[in-house]
Amino acid sequence: MNNILLVHFKRFGDLVSTSQLVAGIKSQYPHTDISLVCFDEFSSVAKLIPGLKKVYTINRESLLTLTKGQLYSTGFAIDELRKKVLVLSKESWDKVINLSNDRASSHFCSWLSTSNPQIKVKGIRIDQHNLAVASDFWALTYNDILTRSTTNSPFNFRDIWSRMVGVEETEKNCLLTNQRNEDTVSRNFNKIREVQGKIVGIQVHCSVDDKGFSDEFSAEICDQLSVKSFVPILVIAPNDVERGRAKTIADTCLTRPIIVECDFTALSSVVKNIDALITPDTVTKHFADAWNTPCLEISLGSSPTFKQATLNPKSLLIIPTDRKLASVNISDVMNALNLLFNPNPNSYVESNACNIYSPVRLSSQTVYQSRSTKRNDKVELDRHASVVLLNKIANINDTNEKEIRTIALTDIYDNKRAKQWFADVEETVTAQTRDVLHAIRSLLQMKENPKKSSAFIESLDRLLSFTEQLNTATISAVIFRSKLESLPPTTFADNARSLEALLFEYKANLQSCLNLVQSWEVELNNSRKENRSQRQQSI
Repeated sequence: MNNILLVHFKRFGDLVSTSQLVAGIKSQYPHTDISLVCFDEFSSVAKLIPGLKKVYTINRESLLTLTKGQLYSTGFAIDELRKKVLVLSKESWDKVINLSNDRASSHFCSWLSTSNPQIKVKGIRIDQHNLAVASDFWALTYNDILTRSTTNSPFNFRDIWSRMVGVEETEKNCLLTNQRNEDTVSRNFNKIREVQGKIVGIQVHCSVDDKGFSDEFSAEICDQLSVKSFVPILVIAPNDVERGRAKTIADTCLTRPIIVECDFTALSSVVKNIDALITPDTVTKHFADAWNTPCLEISLGSSPTFKQATLNPKSLLIIPTDRKLASVNISDVMNALNLLFNPNPNSYVESNACNIYSPVRLSSQTVYQSRSTKRNDKVELDRHASVVLLNKIANINDTNEKEIRTIALTDIYDNKRAKQWFADVEETVTAQTRDVLHAIRSLLQMKENPKKSSAFIESLDRLLSFTEQLNTATISAVIFRSKLESLPPTTFADNARSLEALLFEYKANLQSCLNLVQSWEVELNNSRKENRSQRQQSI
Protein backbone atom coordinates (compact mmCIF):
# COMPACT_ATOMS: atom_id res chain seq x y z
CA MET A 1 0.00 0.00 0.00
CA ASN A 2 1.53 3.31 -1.11
CA ASN A 3 -1.29 5.71 -1.93
CA ILE A 4 -4.76 5.00 -0.52
CA LEU A 5 -8.06 6.84 -0.95
CA LEU A 6 -10.79 6.22 1.63
CA VAL A 7 -14.28 6.86 0.24
CA HIS A 8 -16.60 7.78 3.11
CA PHE A 9 -20.06 9.16 2.39
CA LYS A 10 -21.53 8.61 5.89
CA ARG A 11 -22.14 11.04 8.73
CA PHE A 12 -20.10 12.50 11.62
CA GLY A 13 -19.94 9.47 13.93
CA ASP A 14 -18.76 7.00 11.30
CA LEU A 15 -16.14 9.52 10.17
CA VAL A 16 -14.76 9.78 13.71
CA SER A 17 -14.49 5.98 13.77
CA THR A 18 -12.34 6.13 10.64
CA SER A 19 -9.55 7.58 12.81
CA GLN A 20 -8.75 4.19 14.38
CA LEU A 21 -8.60 2.55 10.94
CA VAL A 22 -6.26 5.26 9.61
CA ALA A 23 -4.04 4.83 12.67
CA GLY A 24 -4.01 1.06 12.10
CA ILE A 25 -2.98 1.44 8.46
CA LYS A 26 -0.24 3.95 9.36
CA SER A 27 1.01 1.68 12.14
CA GLN A 28 1.32 -1.32 9.82
CA TYR A 29 2.38 0.64 6.72
CA PRO A 30 4.06 3.82 8.05
CA HIS A 31 5.12 5.11 4.61
CA THR A 32 1.64 4.91 3.10
CA ASP A 33 -0.12 8.12 2.06
CA ILE A 34 -3.82 8.12 3.02
CA SER A 35 -6.39 10.61 1.72
CA LEU A 36 -10.14 10.73 2.28
CA VAL A 37 -13.15 11.95 0.31
CA CYS A 38 -16.33 12.83 2.19
CA PHE A 39 -19.29 15.20 1.99
CA ASP A 40 -18.20 18.73 2.82
CA GLU A 41 -20.80 19.18 5.58
CA PHE A 42 -18.94 16.53 7.60
CA SER A 43 -15.40 17.64 6.76
CA SER A 44 -14.92 19.42 10.11
CA VAL A 45 -14.62 15.98 11.73
CA ALA A 46 -12.38 14.61 8.98
CA LYS A 47 -9.87 17.37 9.75
CA LEU A 48 -9.47 15.96 13.29
CA ILE A 49 -8.12 12.64 11.95
CA PRO A 50 -4.32 12.52 12.12
CA GLY A 51 -2.43 10.73 9.38
CA LEU A 52 -4.50 11.98 6.43
CA LYS A 53 -2.48 13.53 3.62
CA LYS A 54 -5.50 15.31 2.15
CA VAL A 55 -9.27 15.58 2.61
CA TYR A 56 -11.34 15.93 -0.56
CA THR A 57 -14.95 17.06 -0.27
CA ILE A 58 -18.14 16.78 -2.31
CA ASN A 59 -21.02 19.21 -1.94
CA ARG A 60 -23.92 16.88 -1.15
CA GLU A 61 -26.48 19.67 -1.01
CA SER A 62 -25.73 20.78 -4.55
CA LEU A 63 -26.09 17.19 -5.75
CA LEU A 64 -29.44 16.85 -3.97
CA THR A 65 -30.61 20.15 -5.45
CA LEU A 66 -29.68 19.05 -8.94
CA THR A 67 -31.24 15.63 -8.39
CA LYS A 68 -34.53 16.71 -6.82
CA GLY A 69 -35.05 20.14 -8.36
CA GLN A 70 -37.65 20.37 -11.14
CA LEU A 71 -35.48 22.80 -13.14
CA TYR A 72 -32.66 20.34 -13.67
CA SER A 73 -32.15 16.92 -15.20
CA THR A 74 -30.56 14.21 -13.02
CA GLY A 75 -27.77 14.29 -15.57
CA PHE A 76 -26.56 17.59 -14.07
CA ALA A 77 -25.99 15.89 -10.71
CA ILE A 78 -24.16 13.01 -12.37
CA ASP A 79 -21.99 15.47 -14.28
CA GLU A 80 -21.20 17.36 -11.07
CA LEU A 81 -20.10 14.14 -9.41
CA ARG A 82 -18.12 13.18 -12.52
CA LYS A 83 -16.12 16.41 -12.26
CA LYS A 84 -15.01 15.46 -8.75
CA VAL A 85 -14.06 11.99 -9.98
CA LEU A 86 -11.97 13.59 -12.74
CA VAL A 87 -10.03 15.59 -10.16
CA LEU A 88 -9.35 12.50 -8.07
CA SER A 89 -8.57 10.31 -11.07
CA LYS A 90 -5.48 12.43 -11.77
CA GLU A 91 -3.89 11.03 -8.59
CA SER A 92 -2.00 7.74 -8.72
CA TRP A 93 -4.08 5.67 -6.31
CA ASP A 94 -2.92 2.14 -5.53
CA LYS A 95 -6.03 1.29 -3.58
CA VAL A 96 -9.49 2.81 -3.16
CA ILE A 97 -11.37 1.62 -0.07
CA ASN A 98 -15.14 1.98 0.03
CA LEU A 99 -16.09 2.45 3.70
CA SER A 100 -19.70 3.37 2.95
CA ASN A 101 -20.77 0.56 0.62
CA ASP A 102 -23.86 2.45 -0.49
CA ARG A 103 -24.92 2.99 -4.08
CA ALA A 104 -23.27 6.40 -4.47
CA SER A 105 -19.90 5.38 -3.01
CA SER A 106 -19.91 2.12 -5.02
CA HIS A 107 -20.45 3.99 -8.29
CA PHE A 108 -17.81 6.52 -7.25
CA CYS A 109 -15.22 3.78 -6.66
CA SER A 110 -16.10 2.13 -9.95
CA TRP A 111 -15.64 5.36 -11.89
CA LEU A 112 -12.24 5.87 -10.28
CA SER A 113 -11.11 2.32 -11.07
CA THR A 114 -12.32 2.73 -14.66
CA SER A 115 -9.97 5.69 -15.06
CA ASN A 116 -7.06 3.49 -13.98
CA PRO A 117 -7.44 -0.32 -14.22
CA GLN A 118 -4.45 -0.73 -11.87
CA ILE A 119 -6.48 0.61 -8.93
CA LYS A 120 -7.65 -2.08 -6.49
CA VAL A 121 -11.07 -1.40 -4.98
CA LYS A 122 -11.74 -2.79 -1.50
CA GLY A 123 -15.42 -2.96 -0.58
CA ILE A 124 -18.31 -2.78 -3.01
CA ARG A 125 -18.08 -1.50 -6.58
CA ILE A 126 -20.56 -1.51 -9.48
CA ASP A 127 -19.48 -3.54 -12.50
CA GLN A 128 -20.24 -3.05 -16.20
CA HIS A 129 -23.53 -4.93 -15.78
CA ASN A 130 -24.64 -2.51 -13.03
CA LEU A 131 -24.25 -5.26 -10.43
CA ALA A 132 -22.83 -4.75 -6.93
CA VAL A 133 -19.62 -6.74 -6.66
CA ALA A 134 -17.82 -7.40 -3.35
CA SER A 135 -14.02 -7.38 -3.31
CA ASP A 136 -13.91 -10.17 -0.71
CA PHE A 137 -15.96 -12.07 1.86
CA TRP A 138 -15.83 -9.29 4.43
CA ALA A 139 -17.05 -6.69 1.92
CA LEU A 140 -19.94 -9.05 1.20
CA THR A 141 -20.61 -9.38 4.93
CA TYR A 142 -20.61 -5.60 5.33
CA ASN A 143 -22.93 -5.07 2.38
CA ASP A 144 -25.36 -7.99 2.69
CA ILE A 145 -25.38 -8.98 6.36
CA LEU A 146 -24.61 -5.89 8.42
CA THR A 147 -27.03 -3.73 6.41
CA ARG A 148 -29.82 -6.14 7.32
CA SER A 149 -28.79 -6.57 10.97
CA THR A 150 -30.70 -3.87 12.79
CA THR A 151 -30.95 -5.12 16.38
CA ASN A 152 -28.69 -8.17 16.70
CA SER A 153 -25.74 -7.67 14.35
CA PRO A 154 -23.02 -10.33 14.65
CA PHE A 155 -20.26 -7.80 13.95
CA ASN A 156 -19.44 -4.18 14.61
CA PHE A 157 -18.76 -2.31 11.36
CA ARG A 158 -15.29 -1.27 12.54
CA ASP A 159 -14.22 -4.90 12.89
CA ILE A 160 -15.46 -5.54 9.36
CA TRP A 161 -13.48 -2.54 8.10
CA SER A 162 -10.31 -3.92 9.67
CA ARG A 163 -10.78 -7.34 8.10
CA MET A 164 -11.72 -5.88 4.74
CA VAL A 165 -8.61 -3.70 4.68
CA GLY A 166 -6.38 -6.32 6.32
CA VAL A 167 -5.07 -4.31 9.28
CA GLU A 168 -5.62 -4.18 13.03
CA GLU A 169 -7.02 -1.01 14.56
CA THR A 170 -4.67 0.70 16.95
CA GLU A 171 -5.73 1.49 20.51
CA LYS A 172 -3.68 4.67 20.76
CA ASN A 173 -5.37 8.08 20.85
CA CYS A 174 -6.54 8.74 17.32
CA LEU A 175 -7.88 12.32 17.17
CA LEU A 176 -6.34 15.75 17.00
CA THR A 177 -7.07 18.46 19.56
CA ASN A 178 -6.44 22.15 19.76
CA GLN A 179 -3.64 22.60 22.28
CA ARG A 180 -5.21 25.74 23.71
CA ASN A 181 -8.53 23.93 24.23
CA GLU A 182 -6.70 20.94 25.63
CA ASP A 183 -4.81 22.97 28.23
CA THR A 184 -7.91 24.91 29.32
CA VAL A 185 -10.20 21.88 29.59
CA SER A 186 -7.60 19.73 31.35
CA ARG A 187 -6.78 22.47 33.88
CA ASN A 188 -10.42 23.31 34.69
CA PHE A 189 -11.59 19.70 34.89
CA ASN A 190 -8.71 18.74 37.18
CA LYS A 191 -9.66 21.55 39.57
CA ILE A 192 -13.29 20.40 39.59
CA ARG A 193 -12.27 16.76 40.05
CA GLU A 194 -10.00 17.53 43.02
CA VAL A 195 -12.75 19.36 44.91
CA GLN A 196 -16.02 17.70 43.86
CA GLY A 197 -15.34 14.23 42.40
CA LYS A 198 -15.41 12.36 39.11
CA ILE A 199 -16.84 14.16 36.09
CA VAL A 200 -19.59 12.47 34.06
CA GLY A 201 -20.66 14.01 30.78
CA ILE A 202 -24.24 13.74 29.48
CA GLN A 203 -24.97 14.20 25.78
CA VAL A 204 -28.08 16.41 25.74
CA HIS A 205 -29.17 16.33 22.12
CA CYS A 206 -29.51 13.69 19.41
CA SER A 207 -30.32 14.56 15.79
CA VAL A 208 -32.74 11.61 15.54
CA ASP A 209 -35.65 12.02 17.97
CA ASP A 210 -36.31 8.35 18.75
CA LYS A 211 -32.64 7.78 19.64
CA GLY A 212 -32.26 10.65 22.11
CA PHE A 213 -32.91 11.49 25.78
CA SER A 214 -35.79 13.62 27.00
CA ASP A 215 -35.01 16.72 29.08
CA GLU A 216 -36.70 15.09 32.08
CA PHE A 217 -34.54 11.98 31.77
CA SER A 218 -31.33 14.04 31.54
CA ALA A 219 -32.37 16.07 34.59
CA GLU A 220 -33.02 12.90 36.60
CA ILE A 221 -29.58 11.56 35.69
CA CYS A 222 -27.97 14.83 36.77
CA ASP A 223 -29.71 14.72 40.14
CA GLN A 224 -28.75 11.11 40.79
CA LEU A 225 -25.15 11.79 39.80
CA SER A 226 -25.01 14.71 42.23
CA VAL A 227 -26.43 12.53 45.02
CA LYS A 228 -23.70 9.96 44.35
CA SER A 229 -21.01 12.69 44.51
CA PHE A 230 -20.32 12.77 40.77
CA VAL A 231 -20.07 16.03 38.84
CA PRO A 232 -22.58 16.07 35.95
CA ILE A 233 -21.83 18.21 32.91
CA LEU A 234 -24.22 18.76 30.03
CA VAL A 235 -22.38 18.54 26.71
CA ILE A 236 -23.97 20.66 23.97
CA ALA A 237 -23.18 22.06 20.54
CA PRO A 238 -22.98 25.85 20.01
CA ASN A 239 -26.53 26.44 18.74
CA ASP A 240 -29.74 27.90 20.17
CA VAL A 241 -31.68 24.62 20.20
CA GLU A 242 -29.19 22.84 22.43
CA ARG A 243 -28.63 25.92 24.59
CA GLY A 244 -32.36 26.05 25.22
CA ARG A 245 -32.56 22.38 26.12
CA ALA A 246 -29.56 22.61 28.45
CA LYS A 247 -31.10 25.60 30.25
CA THR A 248 -34.39 23.76 30.70
CA ILE A 249 -32.59 20.72 32.13
CA ALA A 250 -30.38 22.81 34.43
CA ASP A 251 -33.36 24.82 35.73
CA THR A 252 -35.13 21.57 36.62
CA CYS A 253 -32.23 20.01 38.52
CA LEU A 254 -31.94 20.21 42.30
CA THR A 255 -28.20 20.84 41.91
CA ARG A 256 -27.41 22.84 38.81
CA PRO A 257 -25.09 20.93 36.45
CA ILE A 258 -22.21 22.48 34.54
CA ILE A 259 -23.01 23.25 30.89
CA VAL A 260 -20.16 22.83 28.42
CA GLU A 261 -20.69 24.21 24.93
CA CYS A 262 -18.23 23.01 22.30
CA ASP A 263 -17.66 22.51 18.59
CA PHE A 264 -16.07 19.28 17.38
CA THR A 265 -12.51 20.42 18.06
CA ALA A 266 -13.35 21.37 21.64
CA LEU A 267 -15.54 18.27 22.03
CA SER A 268 -12.48 16.13 21.41
CA SER A 269 -10.74 17.74 24.41
CA VAL A 270 -13.85 17.57 26.60
CA VAL A 271 -14.49 13.87 25.98
CA LYS A 272 -10.80 13.08 26.44
CA ASN A 273 -10.74 14.69 29.91
CA ILE A 274 -13.99 13.50 31.52
CA ASP A 275 -14.17 10.31 33.60
CA ALA A 276 -17.19 8.85 31.81
CA LEU A 277 -19.87 9.70 29.27
CA ILE A 278 -23.59 8.87 29.30
CA THR A 279 -25.02 9.16 25.81
CA PRO A 280 -27.45 7.76 23.27
CA ASP A 281 -26.13 6.67 19.85
CA THR A 282 -24.43 9.95 18.85
CA VAL A 283 -21.18 11.22 17.41
CA THR A 284 -20.00 11.92 20.98
CA LYS A 285 -19.93 8.17 21.66
CA HIS A 286 -17.48 7.73 18.78
CA PHE A 287 -15.29 10.49 20.27
CA ALA A 288 -15.30 8.56 23.56
CA ASP A 289 -14.18 5.39 21.81
CA ALA A 290 -11.41 7.28 20.01
CA TRP A 291 -10.09 8.60 23.34
CA ASN A 292 -10.69 5.35 25.27
CA THR A 293 -13.05 7.21 27.63
CA PRO A 294 -15.52 4.89 29.42
CA CYS A 295 -18.97 5.31 27.96
CA LEU A 296 -22.44 4.26 29.08
CA GLU A 297 -24.32 4.06 25.78
CA ILE A 298 -28.12 3.81 25.90
CA SER A 299 -29.28 2.38 22.57
CA LEU A 300 -32.79 3.54 21.71
CA GLY A 301 -35.25 3.57 18.82
CA SER A 302 -33.66 3.16 15.41
CA SER A 303 -30.10 2.85 16.74
CA PRO A 304 -28.35 -0.05 14.94
CA THR A 305 -27.53 -2.11 18.03
CA PHE A 306 -24.11 -3.83 18.13
CA LYS A 307 -23.38 -2.79 14.53
CA GLN A 308 -22.39 0.69 15.72
CA ALA A 309 -22.13 0.16 19.47
CA THR A 310 -19.18 1.24 21.59
CA LEU A 311 -16.12 -1.00 21.20
CA ASN A 312 -14.34 0.16 24.34
CA PRO A 313 -13.97 -2.76 26.80
CA LYS A 314 -14.26 -0.21 29.63
CA SER A 315 -17.73 0.84 28.39
CA LEU A 316 -21.23 -0.60 28.82
CA LEU A 317 -24.28 -0.75 26.59
CA ILE A 318 -27.89 -0.47 27.83
CA ILE A 319 -30.65 -1.68 25.50
CA PRO A 320 -34.30 -1.53 26.60
CA THR A 321 -36.21 -4.55 25.33
CA ASP A 322 -38.80 -2.39 23.56
CA ARG A 323 -36.18 0.20 22.48
CA LYS A 324 -38.10 2.97 24.30
CA LEU A 325 -36.62 5.50 26.70
CA ALA A 326 -39.63 5.12 29.00
CA SER A 327 -38.47 1.58 29.78
CA VAL A 328 -35.10 2.76 31.12
CA ASN A 329 -35.20 3.36 34.85
CA ILE A 330 -32.70 5.72 36.38
CA SER A 331 -31.75 2.86 38.70
CA ASP A 332 -30.67 0.89 35.59
CA VAL A 333 -28.39 3.74 34.60
CA MET A 334 -26.89 4.17 38.06
CA ASN A 335 -26.37 0.43 38.57
CA ALA A 336 -24.65 0.20 35.19
CA LEU A 337 -22.54 3.26 36.02
CA ASN A 338 -21.47 1.61 39.27
CA LEU A 339 -20.37 -1.46 37.30
CA LEU A 340 -18.55 0.79 34.83
CA PHE A 341 -16.52 2.46 37.60
CA ASN A 342 -16.09 -0.79 39.54
CA PRO A 343 -15.58 -3.44 36.84
CA ASN A 344 -16.05 -7.03 37.92
CA PRO A 345 -16.41 -9.84 35.36
CA ASN A 346 -18.66 -11.74 37.78
CA SER A 347 -21.05 -8.84 38.44
CA TYR A 348 -24.42 -8.47 36.75
CA VAL A 349 -27.08 -5.77 36.65
CA GLU A 350 -30.64 -6.50 37.76
CA SER A 351 -33.18 -5.00 35.35
CA ASN A 352 -36.67 -6.05 34.28
CA ALA A 353 -36.86 -4.05 31.06
CA CYS A 354 -33.26 -3.56 29.88
CA ASN A 355 -30.33 -5.66 28.73
CA ILE A 356 -26.83 -4.62 29.76
CA TYR A 357 -23.76 -5.55 27.70
CA SER A 358 -20.01 -5.13 27.97
CA PRO A 359 -17.73 -5.20 24.90
CA VAL A 360 -15.19 -8.04 25.07
CA ARG A 361 -12.14 -7.69 22.86
CA LEU A 362 -10.82 -10.94 21.44
CA SER A 363 -7.87 -11.40 19.09
CA SER A 364 -9.40 -9.72 16.05
CA GLN A 365 -12.94 -8.70 16.94
CA THR A 366 -15.28 -7.49 19.65
CA VAL A 367 -18.24 -9.45 20.97
CA TYR A 368 -20.87 -8.24 23.42
CA GLN A 369 -21.38 -10.18 26.63
CA SER A 370 -24.67 -9.94 28.50
CA ARG A 371 -24.29 -8.48 32.00
CA SER A 372 -27.99 -8.79 32.82
CA THR A 373 -29.38 -11.24 35.35
CA LYS A 374 -32.21 -12.01 32.92
CA ARG A 375 -31.21 -12.42 29.31
CA ASN A 376 -32.91 -13.59 26.11
CA ASP A 377 -30.99 -16.80 25.47
CA LYS A 378 -32.23 -17.26 21.89
CA VAL A 379 -31.01 -13.79 20.96
CA GLU A 380 -27.65 -14.26 22.68
CA LEU A 381 -27.01 -17.71 21.22
CA ASP A 382 -27.96 -16.59 17.73
CA ARG A 383 -25.68 -13.54 17.69
CA HIS A 384 -22.64 -15.38 19.07
CA ALA A 385 -23.13 -18.45 16.86
CA SER A 386 -23.45 -16.18 13.81
CA VAL A 387 -20.07 -14.63 14.58
CA VAL A 388 -18.35 -18.03 14.75
CA LEU A 389 -20.13 -19.31 11.65
CA LEU A 390 -19.05 -16.29 9.59
CA ASN A 391 -15.48 -16.73 10.83
CA LYS A 392 -15.56 -20.39 9.77
CA ILE A 393 -17.02 -19.62 6.34
CA ALA A 394 -14.31 -16.98 5.86
CA ASN A 395 -11.66 -19.61 6.72
CA ILE A 396 -9.81 -17.32 9.11
CA ASN A 397 -7.15 -18.95 11.26
CA ASP A 398 -8.49 -17.85 14.64
CA THR A 399 -12.29 -18.08 14.84
CA ASN A 400 -12.29 -17.38 18.61
CA GLU A 401 -14.85 -20.17 18.88
CA LYS A 402 -13.83 -21.38 22.32
CA GLU A 403 -14.01 -17.91 23.89
CA ILE A 404 -17.26 -16.98 22.13
CA ARG A 405 -18.88 -20.33 22.97
CA THR A 406 -18.03 -19.80 26.65
CA ILE A 407 -19.61 -16.34 26.59
CA ALA A 408 -22.71 -17.69 24.80
CA LEU A 409 -23.27 -20.72 27.01
CA THR A 410 -22.35 -19.24 30.38
CA ASP A 411 -25.27 -18.25 32.60
CA ILE A 412 -28.06 -19.61 30.40
CA TYR A 413 -31.18 -18.05 31.94
CA ASP A 414 -33.92 -20.16 30.32
CA ASN A 415 -32.89 -23.71 29.37
CA LYS A 416 -36.19 -24.33 27.62
CA ARG A 417 -35.73 -21.31 25.37
CA ALA A 418 -32.12 -22.27 24.65
CA LYS A 419 -33.18 -25.81 23.66
CA GLN A 420 -35.80 -24.34 21.34
CA TRP A 421 -33.16 -22.23 19.60
CA PHE A 422 -31.03 -25.31 18.90
CA ALA A 423 -34.08 -27.17 17.56
CA ASP A 424 -35.17 -24.25 15.36
CA VAL A 425 -31.72 -23.82 13.78
CA GLU A 426 -31.34 -27.55 13.11
CA GLU A 427 -34.81 -27.71 11.55
CA THR A 428 -34.20 -24.71 9.27
CA VAL A 429 -30.75 -25.94 8.20
CA THR A 430 -32.15 -29.40 7.43
CA ALA A 431 -34.91 -27.88 5.29
CA GLN A 432 -32.39 -25.80 3.35
CA THR A 433 -30.10 -28.79 2.83
CA ARG A 434 -32.98 -30.74 1.35
CA ASP A 435 -33.78 -27.89 -1.06
CA VAL A 436 -30.11 -27.42 -2.01
CA LEU A 437 -29.79 -31.10 -2.93
CA HIS A 438 -33.00 -30.83 -4.97
CA ALA A 439 -31.64 -27.74 -6.72
CA ILE A 440 -28.36 -29.53 -7.58
CA ARG A 441 -30.23 -32.52 -9.03
CA SER A 442 -32.55 -30.23 -11.00
CA LEU A 443 -29.60 -28.22 -12.31
CA LEU A 444 -27.83 -31.37 -13.56
CA GLN A 445 -31.05 -32.54 -15.28
CA MET A 446 -31.50 -29.10 -16.77
CA LYS A 447 -28.02 -29.26 -18.32
CA GLU A 448 -29.11 -32.36 -20.22
CA ASN A 449 -32.62 -31.11 -21.01
CA PRO A 450 -33.23 -27.32 -20.79
CA LYS A 451 -36.98 -27.97 -20.84
CA LYS A 452 -36.74 -29.27 -17.26
CA SER A 453 -36.04 -25.77 -15.91
CA SER A 454 -39.25 -25.48 -13.87
CA ALA A 455 -38.05 -27.86 -11.14
CA PHE A 456 -34.79 -25.93 -10.76
CA ILE A 457 -36.56 -22.56 -10.62
CA GLU A 458 -38.98 -23.86 -7.98
CA SER A 459 -36.17 -25.16 -5.78
CA LEU A 460 -34.24 -21.89 -6.24
CA ASP A 461 -37.31 -19.91 -5.16
CA ARG A 462 -37.57 -22.02 -2.01
CA LEU A 463 -33.91 -21.40 -1.21
CA LEU A 464 -34.20 -17.65 -1.71
CA SER A 465 -37.26 -17.54 0.56
CA PHE A 466 -34.93 -18.37 3.48
CA THR A 467 -33.26 -14.96 3.06
CA GLU A 468 -36.39 -13.15 4.29
CA GLN A 469 -34.98 -13.44 7.83
CA LEU A 470 -31.38 -13.10 8.99
CA ASN A 471 -30.12 -15.41 11.71
CA THR A 472 -27.58 -18.18 12.24
CA ALA A 473 -29.67 -20.67 10.28
CA THR A 474 -30.12 -18.42 7.23
CA ILE A 475 -26.71 -16.72 6.93
CA SER A 476 -25.66 -19.33 4.36
CA ALA A 477 -28.74 -18.49 2.28
CA VAL A 478 -27.96 -14.75 2.39
CA ILE A 479 -24.37 -15.38 1.24
CA PHE A 480 -25.63 -17.62 -1.56
CA ARG A 481 -28.12 -15.01 -2.72
CA SER A 482 -25.51 -12.26 -2.72
CA LYS A 483 -23.12 -14.29 -4.87
CA LEU A 484 -25.96 -15.43 -7.12
CA GLU A 485 -27.02 -11.84 -7.79
CA SER A 486 -23.44 -10.94 -8.72
CA LEU A 487 -23.29 -13.46 -11.56
CA PRO A 488 -23.09 -11.69 -14.94
CA PRO A 489 -26.31 -11.66 -17.01
CA THR A 490 -25.13 -14.12 -19.65
CA THR A 491 -26.61 -17.37 -20.93
CA PHE A 492 -27.53 -20.30 -18.70
CA ALA A 493 -24.80 -22.41 -20.29
CA ASP A 494 -22.19 -19.81 -19.31
CA ASN A 495 -23.42 -19.61 -15.70
CA ALA A 496 -24.32 -23.28 -15.12
CA ARG A 497 -20.90 -24.19 -13.74
CA SER A 498 -20.88 -21.13 -11.45
CA LEU A 499 -24.39 -21.97 -10.21
CA GLU A 500 -23.34 -25.51 -9.44
CA ALA A 501 -20.27 -24.30 -7.52
CA LEU A 502 -22.40 -21.85 -5.52
CA LEU A 503 -24.89 -24.57 -4.60
CA PHE A 504 -22.13 -26.90 -3.38
CA GLU A 505 -20.61 -24.02 -1.39
CA TYR A 506 -24.06 -23.31 0.10
CA LYS A 507 -24.36 -26.99 1.09
CA ALA A 508 -20.90 -26.91 2.74
CA ASN A 509 -21.80 -23.75 4.68
CA LEU A 510 -25.01 -25.39 5.90
CA GLN A 511 -23.02 -28.37 7.11
CA SER A 512 -20.64 -26.02 8.97
CA CYS A 513 -23.65 -24.39 10.62
CA LEU A 514 -25.12 -27.74 11.64
CA ASN A 515 -21.80 -28.99 13.04
CA LEU A 516 -21.35 -25.76 14.99
CA VAL A 517 -24.82 -25.79 16.55
CA GLN A 518 -24.72 -29.49 17.41
CA SER A 519 -21.30 -29.15 19.08
CA TRP A 520 -22.59 -26.23 21.16
CA GLU A 521 -25.66 -28.23 22.14
CA VAL A 522 -23.46 -31.11 23.33
CA GLU A 523 -21.27 -28.66 25.26
CA LEU A 524 -24.31 -27.14 26.96
CA ASN A 525 -25.72 -30.55 27.91
CA ASN A 526 -22.36 -31.69 29.29
CA SER A 527 -21.97 -28.54 31.38
CA ARG A 528 -25.46 -29.00 32.85
CA LYS A 529 -24.64 -32.62 33.76
CA GLU A 530 -21.40 -31.46 35.38
CA ASN A 531 -23.23 -28.78 37.37
CA ARG A 532 -25.80 -31.31 38.60
CA SER A 533 -23.02 -33.70 39.62
CA GLN A 534 -21.23 -30.96 41.56
CA ARG A 535 -24.44 -30.00 43.37
CA GLN A 536 -25.09 -33.64 44.35
CA GLN A 537 -21.54 -34.02 45.66
CA SER A 538 -21.91 -30.88 47.77
CA ILE A 539 -25.09 -32.29 49.31
